[in-house]
Amino acid sequence: MVVVYNTMGHRKEELVPLKKGEIRMYVCGPTVYDYAHIGNARTAVSFDVIRRYLEYRGYKVKYVSNITDVGHLTETEVGEDKIVKKAKLEKVTPFDIARLYTEEYFKDMDALNVKRPDITPKATDHIKDIIEWVQKIMDKGFAYEVNGNVYFDVSAYNDKFGDYGKLANIKLDDLKVGVRIDVSEDKSDPRDFALWKKADPEHAMKWESPWGLGYPGWHIECTVMSIKYLGEQFDIHGGGKDLIFPHHTNEIAQAKAVTGKDPVKYWLHTEYVKLNGEKMSKSTGNFKTAREVIEKYGGDVVRFFITKSHYRREMNFSDEDLESAKEGLRRLKEALDRIKDAINKSEEGEVNKDLVDHFENLKSKFIEEMDDDFNTPGAVAVLFNIATDINKNLDQNKTTLEKIKSIYEELLNALGIFFIEEKPPEEVLKLVEEREKARKEKNWELADSLREKIKSFGWYVEDTRDGPKLKKL
Repeated sequence: MVVVYNTMGHRKEELVPLKKGEIRMYVCGPTVYDYAHIGNARTAVSFDVIRRYLEYRGYKVKYVSNITDVGHLTETEVGEDKIVKKAKLEKVTPFDIARLYTEEYFKDMDALNVKRPDITPKATDHIKDIIEWVQKIMDKGFAYEVNGNVYFDVSAYNDKFGDYGKLANIKLDDLKVGVRIDVSEDKSDPRDFALWKKADPEHAMKWESPWGLGYPGWHIECTVMSIKYLGEQFDIHGGGKDLIFPHHTNEIAQAKAVTGKDPVKYWLHTEYVKLNGEKMSKSTGNFKTAREVIEKYGGDVVRFFITKSHYRREMNFSDEDLESAKEGLRRLKEALDRIKDAINKSEEGEVNKDLVDHFENLKSKFIEEMDDDFNTPGAVAVLFNIATDINKNLDQNKTTLEKIKSIYEELLNALGIFFIEEKPPEEVLKLVEEREKARKEKNWELADSLREKIKSFGWYVEDTRDGPKLKKL
């Protein structure tokens, strides 16, 4: 039985799909105006783990994650679209910016072994759908138009349903005008939010609509695209904690205003990310893109680092933490390499049932941890236990070792943990040959100095009965 923590209600609940055996899941994707940052990476990897594990547990998962390529404003609803702003700086069109950074986003996700969504809808491909949905909201009496702008009437919605802000655990009367609420003379109420924005003559991204030339508000795109591809009600909606209010709060209101139904059964949110113990901020320089971290440590290490942290716990990126993750991943890979080597050297035989049962019990413990709201720290701890016990039992026959290896690989794959095989450069291989020659000649001083030189290239040589083995530091 899989249990998830539902932000709506702030409690753990048994995961019971709307349709038996199937999970329909929507996760808010990136706004493509720049390279993905480490917070984007955390969300993408976390929900990839959730998706993979649900598939491992036998569910058929339909996974949709959008691309915001228009309508995401800076700071307040009267700000400037981030993509348009970037296009002005780069002296290209907003569509060029969106296309470029969409491609770069997926390069980073590929490097992190994040599976592509089944569907990746873009806001600009759904303008007609968005306009139709805005009109439906107006026809239901929950939106109004002023000077080419269309606003969602929060008070009218709340009078009807009484639940605006429930996801964020806030009440409408407690909402105050501030940085997250646009103070506009057009609005009937400052708490109302834009469904459609009137475009200025020089605005680069605009479309014809019943209310004149304009472009969609940020919140409406996810309501429209999630319902278009997953139906009026679906199982899981995910995203970062920062989206709970106003984005996901407004998604619910926009959907329910038209259908009268709560669109999502389970809301899941990843916690905030810090960098070196401090809040990430471009203005202070305490900021890193996912690519920077991937290039320094490798996508396998970055993914493992994210995976071993629970998605609902605050996570800190630092060199010290990533180095620790690198060492942990090395231990897991070493166990896999050793059992593969042992299989190649061993002979067939009868299965050691007691030993295989022991590893099956560890597998059950892994499932128990993951069934509890995707408790990846507990699951990773089980993987380390398995790795330790593999190293203790490498003297078994081929049949037994293959069954153990199968269990180990099955669980690694359930989390999407992978290992990048790096080939040592020729100069390192040459140094290893020179060191072997020095060892045979018992020139230990030279052998030691060559070992240190090999380390300076980021490699470590381990002496085994079968000869020297190179490992990446």
